[in-house]
Amino acid sequence: MPTRTCAAVLIFAFTGCNAHEMTASWNEMAGDPYPLDSVSREASAGGESQCADLVYVSYTGQRVPYGPPARVAAAFVPRLEAFDTVVAEVALQHYGRAPAKLRHFGALACRRVRGSHSRLSEHALGNAIDISGFGFTRLKRTEVPPPDLPAELHKAFEVSIEKHWEGGASPAEALHRRFLHALVERVQEDDVFRGVIGPGREGHANHLHFDQSPWGYALF
Repeated sequence: MPTRTCAAVLIFAFTGCNAHEMTASWNEMAGDPYPLDSVSREASAGGESQCADLVYVSYTGQRVPYGPPARVAAAFVPRLEAFDTVVAEVALQHYGRAPAKLRHFGALACRRVRGSHSRLSEHALGNAIDISGFGFTRLKRTEVPPPDLPAELHKAFEVSIEKHWEGGASPAEALHRRFLHALVERVQEDDVFRGVIGPGREGHANHLHFDQSPWGYALF
């Protein structure tokens, strides 16, 4: 264990910090603070799960409109704004324009982690979003298409995580696959979110889950 980690553990042991406070302090010392890190994810025994007592807002999108607006914790908004920028830039590279609509299955949901009775989902904090796809309008005359853009994608089309994560036989389907995988790679490279779950994991065949959990992970 690195000296810095040992020192931190000793400090937390003597000050009586809980696991979430300890992780929040460690992230802050590592130069990656986040307002929701210290919020407990422990679920109350029995009964229905409760959402955390936080400030929530309706996010409609900055560079890419959300359909419908996403109900999220106010602290999560800067992460979504950074994500919008990445989506627009990666889409421009692949399709010559940004999406006209970001499709999602929701953000705030008062529930536990699937398969767990003791831990709240990041959705219960409004600290996660499930992206299902993107809608594109017809290419405008002022927009320059990439050289390899199939003719059919000059028109309006939809990109679906469920249908296109694994691609397909046509050039358009193959391009959709490249776009989605490039998008996730940029999200990870730019540290837009700490948590990423994609198709291949149980219950995630039709969406990409992104969150700002105190603990980083990528599951596919």
